Amino acid sequence: MRRLSITLLVTLVFAELAAAQSRRALPRATLNVCHDTPYGDFKRESDITKPLQWAIDNQHKGEGFEPYIPAGQYRYTRLRIPPGVGYKLRGAGRGGAALAGMRNMTILKHVGDASPSVTCQGNTVRIEDVCFQGRGAVDKRRGKERHGVGWLNTMVRGQGPPTSAVQFRRVAFYGWETAVQNGETAKTTNCDYLVFEDLVCGDCGVGYLNKNYMGMHIEFDRMLAPDTEVPIRFEAGGTCYVRNCGLGGRPATFLQLAGRRVGDNSGGFFIDGFKIDGSINGKGSAVVEMLEPAKTQIVIEKLTTSNPKYAANGGKLAILKGATSLTVRDSYHPGEIVCEADGVYEPHVLVDNCWLDRDEPRVSGDCALVVRDCVRFKWKEELGQLFDVDKEATARD
Repeated sequence: MRRLSITLLVTLVFAELAAAQSRRALPRATLNVCHDTPYGDFKRESDITKPLQWAIDNQHKGEGFEPYIPAGQYRYTRLRIPPGVGYKLRGAGRGGAALAGMRNMTILKHVGDASPSVTCQGNTVRIEDVCFQGRGAVDKRRGKERHGVGWLNTMVRGQGPPTSAVQFRRVAFYGWETAVQNGETAKTTNCDYLVFEDLVCGDCGVGYLNKNYMGMHIEFDRMLAPDTEVPIRFEAGGTCYVRNCGLGGRPATFLQLAGRRVGDNSGGFFIDGFKIDGSINGKGSAVVEMLEPAKTQIVIEKLTTSNPKYAANGGKLAILKGATSLTVRDSYHPGEIVCEADGVYEPHVLVDNCWLDRDEPRVSGDCALVVRDCVRFKWKEELGQLFDVDKEATARD
């Protein structure tokens, strides 16, 4: 009987420990920023800067919670996400609603000055279902200036180079000169991991601007950029992956490389699943544009276009400068490639397993060109003379 009591006691103790561990494993509670902070209740159209900043600063204290902002439009001046691990902010909506007037979505309307509206210095941050609004998303009056920087990802002064991991899911930015900026200058040294899923950058000058010369890993998966001039611009750094995106409407250049340090530290730009939409006429447009020579690698795969006159109207696939390498693979009518040597190096271009028209690939300027295993490709004598390549070797490849 005594042995049975001891066995029962031990069983109960371990059961209590297991229950306690399972309780600790439960998700953290949700804190409604509009009702559950020491600042009281806030209705739609209110300025929620103070309760929202309090929720960001205190979500790791006590039992912890995840800040939540209900659907509707609210005002804010400036927010700061401090250094730390596991910061989260969640709104309401499904991201795609941003293209339908942003109804039933959380909208944070910036009413502050030209300084960055959100400064992020955290090590790991996750933002979901929020629209950061500068100029009104449905305000088409061009006389009204865009606001400055929507989100600045940077490092704390005096701190060593940290690794910053920020994830945006179903997030929209409207009416900003720069929606998201990574790094304060082209000499910023922190190693970053930024992921954008279902990102909308509407009516912006630049959607994403990279000034961090490391910028180790940047991902874009399903990005829309209506009325945005340059969706992605790199002035330094890194390694960038673009998936399931496209060029359409107003943008002149989808990916702009504007610095000699672009692609340093074994960096490269990899575009997979890209569509040139029929809504863009091609005039002055390019999928990739280099403004300065840089030693970098560019890979474009599974590109299609629904506008057969894109290239005829002046649309470019890529504008290359200097010692860069471009690979175009598994694509349909890739369009014109413009190459410019920098006096020492010339671009290298590989067109592989693409569906071409009879006068493609359209390549102008000095470059090393290889065309391999393409459908409807027929060697043209003038092409061989232009690029001074080995005719028999290229045909055999």
